[in-house]
Amino acid sequence: MAGEINLTSIPLDISLDYFKNTSISKRAKERGYNYFMNSYAHALNLYKSSDESIDIAAKCFRSMRKSEAPHKINMTITITTSSISESHCSCKAGVSGTCSHSIGMLYTLIHYKNLGMTEVPSALACTSMPKQWHKPRGSKISLEPLSAMVFSKPKQTPRKKRPIHSIMPKMRIPDIGAIEVKKLKTDSAAVETPLSYLLQEEVQLIETTLGGVQMGSMLPYQV
Repeated sequence: MAGEINLTSIPLDISLDYFKNTSISKRAKERGYNYFMNSYAHALNLYKSSDESIDIAAKCFRSMRKSEAPHKINMTITITTSSISESHCSCKAGVSGTCSHSIGMLYTLIHYKNLGMTEVPSALACTSMPKQWHKPRGSKISLEPLSAMVFSKPKQTPRKKRPIHSIMPKMRIPDIGAIEVKKLKTDSAAVETPLSYLLQEEVQLIETTLGGVQMGSMLPYQV
């Protein structure tokens, strides 16, 4: 490698198409994009190896075992042919040159060029990506009940498995009035239960999707 250079030497049209005659798996593209979005690719260094080639050395944090050393990526861009002539990563799939870590690094480089940066940021923090962090969220985020929460990984493709989510029971809570509460408090079998002293005879009811509950219950907040 020769002298270190800045981002101005990287072609403006840099893209995944620079992998000439090399197929990139769908999984590598998806995982690589996630690495880019989560700032896993970092410590990019650019070197002018010749008038036709640019060498790139970078690192990418591991998706698992983050306490271990990050993977090392080396890539060579040939300007005259608009191609990536060499690509290698220290991960198991890195011999192919198109592993998810290499793709994540290339996405990061493309992002820098799209932002018009001339120098590689010293750290990939959220403030290094102005087109991501400074946009106001506005009305995009609205209040939702806990029962509407869905637990799943973000994916750009249709899901094969249904994500985990809450299921609202269809049954209703039996209507309990003063007579039922009084009977509960005098029932010897139920007098030691929490409901016998939590329920009161004259308390305002709050209507929920499961039925009426006494004021002070946490159920209205949960549903």
